[in-house]
Amino acid sequence: MKININYDLFDKIRESKTGISLNRNCKFILPKTAIATTIYSLLNITSPILLEKTLKSIPVFLILYSLPVAIVNKMMAKDFKYVTTNQLKDLSLALKNIGVSTNYDLLIKSEKYKTNYKIYRSESKAIYIKQDKYINVPICDNGEIKNISIVQEHIMGSKKYTLSCGSPKKVLKLAYNPT
Repeated sequence: MKININYDLFDKIRESKTGISLNRNCKFILPKTAIATTIYSLLNITSPILLEKTLKSIPVFLILYSLPVAIVNKMMAKDFKYVTTNQLKDLSLALKNIGVSTNYDLLIKSEKYKTNYKIYRSESKAIYIKQDKYINVPICDNGEIKNISIVQEHIMGSKKYTLSCGSPKKVLKLAYNPT
């Protein structure tokens, strides 16, 4: 049985602790800042003298443009933290349906121990990359804290993530000793 979610588990764990999401910042701040900087540069490049001034002023422009967005994100961090904490509490309840009896406090102590990437071709010959993150999730079993392995599957570029119980397959390697 699999659980479908629309976020990376570790991004949510980090956000529930700090209230700041690197994904959200990268999706909103970086593209807008890059577009604004490009437009600013194109408007000011009319002569070689202005080109030199423009190139020197780009770092200042980047800071001034992205600073207000970063301040708003910091001010909203408490609200983001609250929403994310509730999402993880809901996820801990959903994990119980697949046999992972954890709670929010245990879930945020989860650790990623392996990541695999595989390249596939779809029927339309498009290439896509599948990411499998293997995660040790602490569970409470008869008063004892144990770890259970779950796998988070994700097709790179999509917003779909699936969680299920699983661990990586062990691959035997042959050792060659020339002596």
